[in-house]
Amino acid sequence: MNFKVLVLLSLVVLSQAACGITIPREEVLECGLPDGSKFVLRAKYDWDPLAQLIPADITERYNEQNFKVSFYGIKKFRRSIDIPIEAIEHTRLGDSGTAKGLCLEFALIRGNAVVYQYIILSNDYAIKEIKADTLKGISITASENSPTVQSKLVAHKLEPLYGTSFFGYINGRYVHEQGLAEAGQKCDSRAANEKQCLIVAVSRNISTDNGRTWIGPIITNKAEIFELGKSLREQSFVARPLRVNGKNFARIEQEEARLEAKQAKEKQTEQALFRRQTEEYKHSLHSAIESGDMNGFEQRLNADVDINAPSSQDGRAPLMLALDKPEYAPYALALIQRGANLTPKGIYEGVTVLMLAAGSSTPEVMQALLAKQKYDINQRNPNGATALSYAVAAGMTDNVKFLLEQGANVGVKSGEGGLIEIARQQGYTEIVRLLEQRKR
Repeated sequence: MNFKVLVLLSLVVLSQAACGITIPREEVLECGLPDGSKFVLRAKYDWDPLAQLIPADITERYNEQNFKVSFYGIKKFRRSIDIPIEAIEHTRLGDSGTAKGLCLEFALIRGNAVVYQYIILSNDYAIKEIKADTLKGISITASENSPTVQSKLVAHKLEPLYGTSFFGYINGRYVHEQGLAEAGQKCDSRAANEKQCLIVAVSRNISTDNGRTWIGPIITNKAEIFELGKSLREQSFVARPLRVNGKNFARIEQEEARLEAKQAKEKQTEQALFRRQTEEYKHSLHSAIESGDMNGFEQRLNADVDINAPSSQDGRAPLMLALDKPEYAPYALALIQRGANLTPKGIYEGVTVLMLAAGSSTPEVMQALLAKQKYDINQRNPNGATALSYAVAAGMTDNVKFLLEQGANVGVKSGEGGLIEIARQQGYTEIVRLLEQRKR
């Protein structure tokens, strides 16, 4: 075990132990209301500084807690009021969409700050908790709605919009409204792309005794809380992110926009390159070979194209493709006769085109290669295989016969064993017969 591995293992052990080396931290999100007041969310966790140094899937955070919520008013002085809720789970603030979604929990309704069933009255910042145990709202699940409510939703082609449930203190009574959208849109009001999920009506409940009893729900297009014709994110009363971990939110959005623009430009460049390469390929020798277009192939040869130009798809020269299949043999012969490079682009070091032809082309192509260039018929590749080895492994009987006639050595052994043994294992009976006959 080398020194670097020991160091890494030591760091992993130290990090996983997380004893005495974690640093207390917290994530902070400030959600601003239209009047200048704000809700502040804080979630504590323990951070492991060593985790960043380890090239492994090691968590950086431990003991993550839910967000605790405080309210800061604007009158007289910005004093902090803790809101007694534990329902907001800690979601890591990794992007602007997450922060926006969390801030949608908070609102300023008729001058009073609101979160869930808590209303902070603007005159004295007293917290009022609405008793909503008896409230009968509209459920996302149709089966949980009363038959009367369900029939009204169906009649008006409406459905509840997830995440649009708010309480308000209006004209001396408590009001609960649930946003309704046109049916069939499968809307998620908190999704980043929800412009089409407009609130077109509401389900309303009213209580005049602090939530002990509720009247409703009624379905109406005369809202007291919502602004109809807008999505949840477009409502003027909902909170917007101000800062994330002390960083100005507008700056975060600007950075994300720059990154998105950069990525979009890179994608456009990649797409343009792909289109250009595709167009080039359509007019290449490779395309004619693959499509079996001999006329097009000859036209391109006569147009003085570079017969050694690599493919824009895989970087191989035309000859390499022409040696892939026996049916491509006419193209291989034409390229060889035209003087194609016999050490073409894409061929592995130590491998010859004769070996490739032996494994996937025809005796005529091998004959043309031998006539064009002097080859050692028994030359080995880095793994010890010869042209005959390629032909035997591929079951190319005619190629085996041709190579034996050229004096190929039957006694070659590679990593897979002797040639006769390989042919027998593959069930190439005729090749076994030819090899044994030559061996005698």
